[in-house]
Amino acid sequence: ILETEGEIRIKVDLPGLEKENVKVDVSEGTQGLGPVLVVQGDRSKDDAWESPPDASRWHRVERHSQATFQRSLRLPRNADPDKISAKMNLGVLDITVGKRDAPVPSGRVISIE
Repeated sequence: ILETEGEIRIKVDLPGLEKENVKVDVSEGTQGLGPVLVVQGDRSKDDAWESPPDASRWHRVERHSQATFQRSLRLPRNADPDKISAKMNLGVLDITVGKRDAPVPSGRVISIE
């Protein structure tokens, strides 16, 4: 995660996943906190890896052939949910979050009449 003066950049390594298997959502924060960014993914089962030919044997397997995941990240209060974009290239998800000029106030004073 990299924050500059005008934006926040988030890079997520997702080797072997296509963009169709990845979902990015944002929801407004609660209790005056910043918005929440959620990245979800699904690695579908690959039958070719599950059932090797009769003459083949597995020597080592280091990743699960089927898995789903979800990661949530609370963004700063000045993150603008309307200025979020995402690109995926060669298994790397690159999310850019624009910032508001000033944080949205978490409350206000109510005048009594």
